[in-house]
Amino acid sequence: MSPRGLAVIDIIGTIFFLLPMVVAVLWLSLPLVAESYKINEHSANAGGLIRWPVKILLPIGFALLALQGVSELIKRIAFLAGMIDDPNAKAKGPTAEEELAAAIAAAKAQEAK
Repeated sequence: MSPRGLAVIDIIGTIFFLLPMVVAVLWLSLPLVAESYKINEHSANAGGLIRWPVKILLPIGFALLALQGVSELIKRIAFLAGMIDDPNAKAKGPTAEEELAAAIAAAKAQEAK
């Protein structure tokens, strides 16, 4: 597909799939974290570590995922508006792996001399 077509698909996927899923997970996980904090839930193991700090990582992670989704959405809209270059475009030239392979080959050639 063309870069514009891919951008449109990315926008549709972000709006109709990514962001609703993130909102649903946040909506369902926040009461669990709040309840765990309220009752000061501890592990059943000896020493019983508190559980709410671990449980709060779930909504934090999904909130960060939502921010990244919004960032990608802004980039795709800016691309369609002609404000930026294609965010999916690959850089011209050798990849990092190709550069490393060339450096290793050059080092071996230097050793052989």
